[in-house]
Amino acid sequence: MKRQKMGNNEPSTEEVKVFSILAGKTNNCHKDFVTLLRNQIENLREVSTVDKSDIILVFCPIVSRAGTDIDAALNKSNYSTDSKLTVLVVLHHTFDREKVVPDSSRSVDRTDILTVDYLFYEDTGLLKCQKNSDSTNKVLKWLIEQGSERGVKICPRQSRLKPLFFIKYSIYDLIYVK
Repeated sequence: MKRQKMGNNEPSTEEVKVFSILAGKTNNCHKDFVTLLRNQIENLREVSTVDKSDIILVFCPIVSRAGTDIDAALNKSNYSTDSKLTVLVVLHHTFDREKVVPDSSRSVDRTDILTVDYLFYEDTGLLKCQKNSDSTNKVLKWLIEQGSERGVKICPRQSRLKPLFFIKYSIYDLIYVK
């Protein structure tokens, strides 16, 4: 992370760099997800290599069996998570916004990775539903908590927060209300 100078000679917030690994065809849901994060974290920037990143996002669309697909995705991302925050985004293909999916974190033995489930449909991308809203809030909260422990300063957008209609709670609730 580096500090950048703004035009008025005041340092801006350190950048938090994110790198995405695709373990299958995501139908651009990975871009939707990064946009969600960028709308909530003001100092987030995508980078082109894992070495330059602070956060690794692993996108795993379920195409056969969840356990098999998740194992393959984790094997594809053989990077040390000692110094990188890692989020495994498990994508479940459906058009049903109320679909109940199994908790994919049960298929992951590692405690240094956050595993979240998202619903998506090939034509519309990430569904606007409570499941995805809850997962997004979980990711934001975890990144802020883990980032502070590892020296990655994640700056949530508070004053300029553009609430997405499917996000139930604001980032303020995630940080200050326990």
